[in-house]
Amino acid sequence: MAVRGRQGAGGQAIVLVAFIMVVLLGFAGLAIDSGHAYLDRREMQAAVDA
Repeated sequence: MAVRGRQGAGGQAIVLVAFIMVVLLGFAGLAIDSGHAYLDRREMQAAVDA
């Protein structure tokens, strides 16, 4: 039984790594989009102030 449990743990690790990668990529995309929105806002404010 111990051998069967170890095989399942390897598959579980792959699923967890895949899930964590999806979450991290989502956060990275959110950070990039937020940065672009901030830069766009700064440029528009500078144009209005000029």
